[in-house]
Amino acid sequence: MPTLRQGLAQAVAHRLPAWTGRLTPHPLRHFCATHLYHQGMELEAIGALLGHTWISTTARYIHVPAERIEWHWQQANARVTGRLLPPAPPVPPAATAGTPTTHGGR
Repeated sequence: MPTLRQGLAQAVAHRLPAWTGRLTPHPLRHFCATHLYHQGMELEAIGALLGHTWISTTARYIHVPAERIEWHWQQANARVTGRLLPPAPPVPPAATAGTPTTHGGR
């Protein structure tokens, strides 16, 4: 019976010949971990699935696009700014000089 590595090598040679020798179980682990993370699975759960003891090991498996990091950075920055800075003073209503007002028929 072939090992996982041998079976994968045979399947790659047959179906993806351009990847022969380059597609091994290790990159597939990275791909699967990244895919699961992008689908919303938590890092701790991915780490448990991969058999990792340390979350830092799992974090190295996940490939996150720079745009996603930038978006989260901006969101976090907006939350922190909202907590640290006082609210903006209210803007006074537009002046209505010369406009008659009604006070409920008084």
